[in-house]
Amino acid sequence: MNMLPSIPPLDMRSDIGNIGERWAKWIQRLENYLVATNIVDENRKTAILLHLIGEDAYDTYMSLPEIPESDPPLTSPFEIADTYMSLPEIPESDPPLTSPFEIAKQLIGEDAYDTYMSLPEIPESDPPLTSPFEIAKQKLKAYFERKVNIDFETFRFRDAKQMSDETIDQYYTRLLKQKSLICSHLDNVKFGSQLQQLLLTYWSIPHATTKKTPYELVFKQEIHNLLPSISTTEDNGNVSKEEEQQRMKHKTYADSKRKTRPHNFQIGDQVLYKIPKANALTPAYETSPYTVIEMKGTQIIAKQENHTITRNASFFKHFVKPDSDRIIPSLKPSVPRGLRM
Repeated sequence: MNMLPSIPPLDMRSDIGNIGERWAKWIQRLENYLVATNIVDENRKTAILLHLIGEDAYDTYMSLPEIPESDPPLTSPFEIADTYMSLPEIPESDPPLTSPFEIAKQLIGEDAYDTYMSLPEIPESDPPLTSPFEIAKQKLKAYFERKVNIDFETFRFRDAKQMSDETIDQYYTRLLKQKSLICSHLDNVKFGSQLQQLLLTYWSIPHATTKKTPYELVFKQEIHNLLPSISTTEDNGNVSKEEEQQRMKHKTYADSKRKTRPHNFQIGDQVLYKIPKANALTPAYETSPYTVIEMKGTQIIAKQENHTITRNASFFKHFVKPDSDRIIPSLKPSVPRGLRM
């Protein structure tokens, strides 16, 4: 198998508020890289993590404190017996106590037992960290997760609105990828419940264009709640036409603000693909041209031998073939402005 290209280092300078999200994505790529390269030794995994993470993140890692060791579980018979002997004796009862819950109730008292039963379940603790790779990953995770602005990320998620040219599936996917996973982790709740609540709000609010809720347009009735409701047979034939007109109006306004312009590519044109700039020596475009094979609006699909890419039209420019028969006009000597007739 050919050598896999290494992953880029963790970016710690562009938007410090989202570094927790970038860290989660970077460590996932690193774990995929370790699996693909079949690296299982813990010391090698730790060395690769600290090598690929970058200079800035490495300096940050070296300044982090050590993770305190967790108390090991009781495995020695002597420790178990010593813990048991430190408990108070239970007075004999009639009938004798056989249930573990009844024994615990007698040990801690009636009031304390009732308080204990009202407490939420404690999540299972993670096993103690023994792998050098897991220790390094946990130290970096604890540092980068503090960099996430909880209030701002929660605001971004709850303020998410559907774009005028965005379908409900695209809106759902955008929430899933960019916002719901972040906020559900920060709020310590399942992201599915937050997402369902947000979608329920969307389905039950009248649209500004149609003046009707999406649920009413689809199912011909309002969302069921505690109040009684009836189905309607109102004709909504003009809704699609009005929505399309408003959509085009919003699109025209958005295009004018973003200073967009139509491209002039056609199927069969040869184009050059813009290369992401890595350093000062990186050329602006690839030297080998691609051929446009399909277009969907501003999305262009180009092919070069066995390689096919799909990008926005802004990533391409026309490839001009060098013409050997082209005659370069002779340059006339310039005449000073004061001597012109």
